[in-house]
This record gives sequence, structure tokens and C-alpha cells, in this order.
Amino acid sequence: MKSLFKVVSFSLMTCLLSPQIFAGISISPVQLYLTDKSKQRSATFTLESKGDDETPRIFEAQAFKWTQNAAGEDVLSPESNIIINPKNFILKPNSKQMVRVGFTQSVESMNLQQEEAWRILYTELPQVTNSESKIALLLSINVPFFVGKQEPAYLKFIAKKSNGRTIIQVENLAKSHIQIQKLYVIDKSKKTVAESSDMKYLLALGKNQYDIGNVSLQGASNYKVVVETDKGDTPLEFNLVE
Repeated sequence: MKSLFKVVSFSLMTCLLSPQIFAGISISPVQLYLTDKSKQRSATFTLESKGDDETPRIFEAQAFKWTQNAAGEDVLSPESNIIINPKNFILKPNSKQMVRVGFTQSVESMNLQQEEAWRILYTELPQVTNSESKIALLLSINVPFFVGKQEPAYLKFIAKKSNGRTIIQVENLAKSHIQIQKLYVIDKSKKTVAESSDMKYLLALGKNQYDIGNVSLQGASNYKVVVETDKGDTPLEFNLVE
């Protein structure tokens, strides 16, 4: 019987600043940034093998341009202009590997009109095994890479009805991304009337929406939307409009 390989994919799209550990592999930082005024050409992150696993792991990288369509759905296109070094490597047990991601020119010289985004995908490759029935759990690491000016959060929230359900449409009016981790709708007494833990990225000038079910809002102006984001530890509050 041939060996059976099962791929387990962990998408590292969080905003936490501390290293994240997945299947014995930690990564730090979990987001990469190059600002618009940066004279640098690259950013770095580190993969570290932890735990009791004594098997070396082989990784291979690929870059994707990251955009979103009108519905807020992610669109990934293979990107050949991103330099990844090393693009392939073996991560030995209890060791570290620094990875550099960037361009042939500085960000400042690129004259970007708004923040651009990529994803760096490191896929663990299966290894030859003598076992006839072994299941190998292979790791896929997806790291967001943001390049350009970081603007303050600038969001617009619109309440709509669709098939008897309340939809909160959100528009990112800033020319840089924002990640919404949690969303709350509160009334004038600060009582939470609806909430969502759906984590969403809105790229520069992007849109998305939250379905908060059959919650009945008595006039959008009587409510506010509070969101936890990757723009800081303090939740942000916005007016709700119709």
C-alpha cells in the first residue's frame, strides 16, 4: 500500500504580534510590512521548529499578488516579481530559518498610489517514507505581505435588509488594508444587539459585509458599530447609516 499524505493548511492571517505556533512550527512576525517611505527592499520573518518532532521538514515558497473582487472575495495571482530567499529550505528539528521577502528596488522608488498586498505561501513537501500506511500531516504557511503607506482606519458601515436578514456592509475608505477581528453592533445604551467573530481583511478601498441574522434595527442612526482590528489594541467605534 502506498503512503497516504494528508495536507493540513494553517493560514497565518492574524494580527497578533507574538509568534504563532502551528504543528510544531512557530512564525514571527505573522504579517510583513514595508512602508511607502522605506528605503529598504525587503522584510524578514523567521520560522522555528519546536516540540518533540525529530524529522526535518522541507518547505517550498511561492508568492501571490493579493487583490479582492467587488464582493470582498480574495483573488490570488502567481507573482514572479517578488524575491524570496531562500525559496526552498530544510528546517531541521529545534532550529530556525530566516526568510527574506522583497523587491529589486526600494519601496520609496516604487511611487505606490495605495498600499499593495501579496501573500507568501510556504508549502511543506512530502518526504519518501518506508511506512506502508503512514499519514503525513503537511503544513502550509500563508503570510500576508503589505507594501505602502499605512493610513488610519477609515470605515463606513451601512445597514441593509436582504431576504428578511440584516446585512452590515462595510467599506474601507482608506488606501491601506484593515483586518476586522470582531464586530459588535451596540445601541445608545451601549448594549450589544449583534456581534460577529468572522475575521475579515479589507484591502485598500475594499468592501465586505456581515450577515447578523434576523436582528431588527430600529433606525440605523440609533446604533454604532464597534470593531477590534489590527490597527491597535483599542476597539474602534463608527456610526451606522442606512
